[in-house]
Amino acid sequence: MRTLSLPVLALICAIAVAHAGAQTPPDSEATFTIRTDLVLTDVFVTYRKYSQRVSPLTAEDLLVREDGAPQQIRYFTHDTLPLSVIFLFDLTQTVHPVLKSLAAGAQTVLAHLRPQDEAAVMVFYSTTRMLQPFTHDHALLAQAIDDASKMTIPEGTFLNEDVFQATEAIGQATVPDRRRVLLFLTDGTSNIPSSLAQKTIGKSAPAYLHTEAEATDALLHSGASVSALIERSALSDFVIAAGLVGGSPLVNSLTHPGDVRGFAAESGGIVLDSGRENVAAQMGDMLDALRSRYTIGYVPSVSQPTGKFCRIQIALAPHFFLTRPEFKRRGLVVHTRVGYYR
Repeated sequence: MRTLSLPVLALICAIAVAHAGAQTPPDSEATFTIRTDLVLTDVFVTYRKYSQRVSPLTAEDLLVREDGAPQQIRYFTHDTLPLSVIFLFDLTQTVHPVLKSLAAGAQTVLAHLRPQDEAAVMVFYSTTRMLQPFTHDHALLAQAIDDASKMTIPEGTFLNEDVFQATEAIGQATVPDRRRVLLFLTDGTSNIPSSLAQKTIGKSAPAYLHTEAEATDALLHSGASVSALIERSALSDFVIAAGLVGGSPLVNSLTHPGDVRGFAAESGGIVLDSGRENVAAQMGDMLDALRSRYTIGYVPSVSQPTGKFCRIQIALAPHFFLTRPEFKRRGLVVHTRVGYYR
């Protein structure tokens, strides 16, 4: 959930003033009440493995529910906001063969950032390290990306902890009213946290490793979304196969809790599988999709206590399929965060 921005508040106030003025005699004092419990959430729709963004959309194309109860869309706009992006490079051994390819794509995509966008560069393994704090200076970002591509750290990946720490870092973004993105460049594998794993491949990790639930909670509170570009090396495929066949407690395939795809689904992000030759183009398309989203607003139909987590479900309405027969239902994905805290 995004907080109400000044333009949105101004719009609501203008509507309220106009409404009050239309019903109040000129010499009397106009009074009005603004509902401040308007829930705002971003949404976009992709088709066929995320390769095609679906646009335009209308409010009638979407069905919104909160904890199962239908909601009436009161606010709907297609807006483009600046980005605060953290590029997170996976330094685990399985990624080393493709790390330079991922870094080259990130270098190229810097030109895709707009002047008002800001970015930072981090690396992650059993912990995270900030190489370049948020800046608009592409030269500084390029140097940090180059530094990341040359790093070698013989440790594993504890993704839950990495997401938790990255979520804390995204809070350092310098401008509040923008879309915040944690962009993981990885092979999609991570390690199962355990005392054995910490002793052998997690010597840099903190003593306490945050759980998937704690990382998800922090992510949803932050308003950031997790996205990822996944590029596997031959070593990645071998290690995944070995972990699945041998039951290794150190290797995580795509099913173990803490998977980057799960964090993306929870936060309304997107995950792309790289084809290596078009990494930069894929990253550019991803940033465009995350920058330019639809924002919907509704006033919850059921009052809930402060602090309660409310689950949001957004689906395409029958109206959409009547007016856009070129899209098949099975190929469409609605990206939005799964809920918010009252």
